[in-house]
Amino acid sequence: MSAKNAKFSNNTLKIIEELTNGVKQASEEIKEKATKYEKALQELQKIDESKLTKANN
Repeated sequence: MSAKNAKFSNNTLKIIEELTNGVKQASEEIKEKATKYEKALQELQKIDESKLTKANN
């Protein structure tokens, strides 16, 4: 039986909606944090590269 054709009670539908919204929100938060960490890592790599360049000169 597909989810489309399934008969859910209003309460079950509310729970499904809340879970779906929670997953979407968590996904957005994870994406934001991943972006912040990625930018921070890029900055650290720039610092590391500049130190290596100075050390080799």
